This record gives sequence, structure tokens and C-alpha cells, in this order.
Amino acid sequence: NMEKDFSAYQPESEKISYLKTKESRIEELTIFLGTWCSDSQEQFPKVWKVLQALTLDKKAILYGVNREKTEPMMEVEKFKVSKLPSVYVKFKTGEVIQILNEIPELNFETDFKNKILHIN
Repeated sequence: NMEKDFSAYQPESEKISYLKTKESRIEELTIFLGTWCSDSQEQFPKVWKVLQALTLDKKAILYGVNREKTEPMMEVEKFKVSKLPSVYVKFKTGEVIQILNEIPELNFETDFKNKILHIN
């Protein structure tokens, strides 16, 4: 269950420390998930734990997506979401980077770090 998974997950502290050096450059995060989706159920508690550790949870906008991958605000189409969960970061420069597309390559915080290394 999500609460148990959230409590159990311990993000890698060195990745969190690095990400904290970049968080002031982040304007908002856009997250798409489906409560019916097993990957969302598995990944979202870890994503949320990392965002809380970075205090980026306050900059997150969450969209619940139905099985047809639609939602009322039409953001799914704007972001061209094909897999859930999906996480996008918008920087104050206007650049948008997808940092999660269904399943992390390594883990969420490592992928997040690796995908924003170029941000000054």
C-alpha cells in the first residue's frame, strides 16, 4: 500500500543533497498518475518521498489520469504523456524535462539528478 511504501522508502542522501543545490531553479513539477496503474502505485510513494525531502512537493501539480489516459484539463495531450507515472520538471528558464516515464532507469532520485546535471 502507498502509505507503507512511502514510509519504507529511503532516498539516497547524496542524490538528495545534489538536487537541493538545484531546487531554487525549479518553477514547478507536473505529475501524471493513475491510481489504477500498478507502476503508479509502485513508483509514486518513492517520487513523493523524494519531493518531500527536497520540499518540492509544494511545487508539484498532480493529475489523476483514467485508463484511457485522459484527464479534464487536457494536460496529458500538452505533455504528450504515453506512460504512467510521468514526472516533468519546469525550470524558471522555461525548459521542461521529463524525469520519469513509467519506471526509473536506476531510481527516481538518481534519474532526476542525471537528467538535470546541465542546469546551472
